Parts: sequence; structure tokens; C-alpha cells
Amino acid sequence: MQLFCGILGPDTVGSSRRLRSLGIAGAVRRFNELSVPGLGGVWFGKQLMLALLGVRVSELQAVEGHAVAKMECANAIEALACWLAYRDTGWASDPRLRGRNKFPREHDLKQGPLYSRFRSRGFYVTQPMRMAAGSALVPLGFATSSNRRFNTLQSTAEGRAFLDAALGECRPSNRSMAEHLSQWVQGSPVNVTTGTVVRGLSPCLALPGDALGHLEGRLRAGGANETLEAKSRRRAALAWVDRLRRVPPVVPLTWLDRPPEIQDDRHWKDLEAGARLWLARDAALKLLDTVESRIAHASAERLTLADAVAVVGEQVEALRIAADAFLRMAHEDVDANDFCRACAAAEPVAVLRSLVQRDGRVVALFGNVLRPGAAFRRGTAPAAAGELDSEDTAGEAMEEVGAQVAREIGWPEGMSFRVQNLYLLKLELLGELHMRFAAQDGST
Repeated sequence: MQLFCGILGPDTVGSSRRLRSLGIAGAVRRFNELSVPGLGGVWFGKQLMLALLGVRVSELQAVEGHAVAKMECANAIEALACWLAYRDTGWASDPRLRGRNKFPREHDLKQGPLYSRFRSRGFYVTQPMRMAAGSALVPLGFATSSNRRFNTLQSTAEGRAFLDAALGECRPSNRSMAEHLSQWVQGSPVNVTTGTVVRGLSPCLALPGDALGHLEGRLRAGGANETLEAKSRRRAALAWVDRLRRVPPVVPLTWLDRPPEIQDDRHWKDLEAGARLWLARDAALKLLDTVESRIAHASAERLTLADAVAVVGEQVEALRIAADAFLRMAHEDVDANDFCRACAAAEPVAVLRSLVQRDGRVVALFGNVLRPGAAFRRGTAPAAAGELDSEDTAGEAMEEVGAQVAREIGWPEGMSFRVQNLYLLKLELLGELHMRFAAQDGST
């Protein structure tokens, strides 16, 4: 599975096993940040709450004299939240959850969900929601950090107020949720499978109204050290998706349809330039996929550059057109310009050579001969062997959510996934997001 621009997911392309950045991972992150600063990969509030709860529980453990890494603590709490939600929904697939293909069912946890097990390496997924939410905690003012690494985060008064609003009515054993989970982390015999815990932690249940109000305030105000430009861009994007929710466009939007909410010329240019880059990247990946397929069916799994170019001529031309579209934006991002100039080269062999050298993991170049790389895919072998991580299942469900949003709004071609995520987050602020999931479940 590959995640392309316009689909819910991280700032990179490819599954954890076939990551192909093509040397522009930094440019991708920069353009996504320019589109909606400070949002990370967040598209519903419980992602932020669970990550922040992990930080807070680790802080409580530190007060007790126990050193617990914040990343480990947050991963374990997120795993518990998803495991409880799966258990209560009959293990149905849900884009708001992770770990369905990795978790043991209840009969395998006769001692209960012990922290020592939930924290263990390999128990939960390698790409938890914390990775999408952690980068948003500091910009939105929920936490502070000297370097934004998750283990160095410290909750702020605003972050603790958000947790109180989200979990204040969920008091297992007459304790705050953070205190209760702190006991769990410490290894005390506490019950973390009660309805109260499920109600507070489950990603499938909406945040209380007070917490949603607090979240919207953070989206608008941002953190103390965030730039005025970043705050302004996020507020403008929030106003735009708010209008689109109230008055959906009757025809698909184009890059000529600049919304009145995006008043900064540079912001709109960055949005379009990012989209042009992602469209070029997608065209490059499609070309490489075709080459990979040809190699898989070639004698001895080898193909010369000349032979490869002979069968991908149309795709090379499509890539050149997409790359030219970005270059015409005259954007100053060095990595993006280098990539697109290489993709727009006059000689198809030069284009393919450059792409394979940037890839290297799926298709490798030896002189003028293309051969399988370390992540080469032969037919459907990975899926047939049952090697897909649980992220793949969740990612496929997220793709469908993204497709639904795309059909509903009709975004300009290549629009950053962060704008679509912000649209979904706005639905949650209005109390509509989880209702939509409930309606879909009721129709099946």
C-alpha cells in the first residue's frame, strides 16, 4: 500500500517496508508544514489526547521517583486504548484504531492487559498514532520541548487543562485517569478494562464538548513560541474548511479558485507548489512501479535502462509534464527543484537513471542494468505471506475516509492531506465526525 497526497496519512509515501522518499522527504515535510502549520498528522482529537496523556502519566511517574520514557508510556496507553476499543466493537476494522492484526484476543490476556506486556517491543504497531500527533503538541501549546523530541516533552497548563476537559468525568476508582494509568504503569493491580476507562480512552468515542472547545482554542491560538505567520496560516485554513463544510462547492475546486480566507499570496502559492511537487512524486512512483513489474517478469530479473525506457515512454512524458508544472511555480525549495529538474530532463534514460538512483531500495542500478533492490516486490508475495503490518489495514481504511472527503469537497488536484485532515478535525469540533462513523456502522 502507498499513501499519496490527498489521502490521510503521514508526511511520507509508502508503507513501513517500502518507504521510497526519492530524496525529497524533507521537501514533503516542509510543504505540508507550510500548508497547515502545526497540525502534524492529526485528524481527530483523541490522537492528541492519548499522546498528551502518555506525557502526563510519565510526568506523574517521575514525581514518584520512577523513570518511564514518555514515548514508551504513550505507546502503551495508545495500545491499551485501541485494544479496548477493538474488544468492545468485535474487532471490526476502523481507521481510528491501530493494531488489529497484531493484538492478541482477550483469551490470550488472562492476567489482564499488563503494562509490561503492552509496552513490550513488537506488541503494538511500529507507526502508532503518537507519531502523527506528537509533532503537533508543541506548536498547539499542549507541551513544551527544547528539541521537540517526544521523550523531552513537558505538558503545559493548557495541555493539562485539555486533559481535564477530556477526562474529567472519567474517574476510575475515584482517581483521575492520569493517576489511574500511572498506577497501571507502575505495575499496581488496577483494573483498566472498566467502562469508565473505555469511555475515556477509546478513539472511537468523541471527546466531550468542553474538550472540543479547548482544542479549537488551541488551533486558533497556537503555542507561545509559534510564529505569527504559522498561526495565521492555520487560522486561515481552518476558516476555509469551515466554509466548505457549511457550503460545499457544487463543482470541483481548481487552483484558480483561491478562497477568500487565504489572504496571504505566499500561502496559496505554497499550497499549489506543494501539490505540484506531490503530483510529480506520484508520477515518478508510478513509473518506478511499472519498471519494477517489468523486472519481475524479465529473464533473470534484469532489465537494461534502454529496454526499460522503451516500455515507459508515456509515463516518462507524464512525469516530465508534472515536473514542469512545479518548476513553473518558481518556488525556492532547493530539494524540490533538484528533483523536478531531474524529472524534466530531455533524455528519458537520464530521467529513469536519476529516479532509480534516488530510489535504490525497490529497484537498484548496476551500471546500465536494473535489478531488484532490497524492498523489491514479486507479485503479491508480501500479502500472500501474511507479512503486512497492521498499519496497512488501518491505512487502507484511512484511504477510504480520505476518498469520501475528496468526493464531498472536490479539492484542487494534489491538495495536501493536512488540509483534508483539518476538514475532518473541523467535523469533530462540530460534533459530526464520530456520528458519521456511527451512521456507517449502522448501515452495514
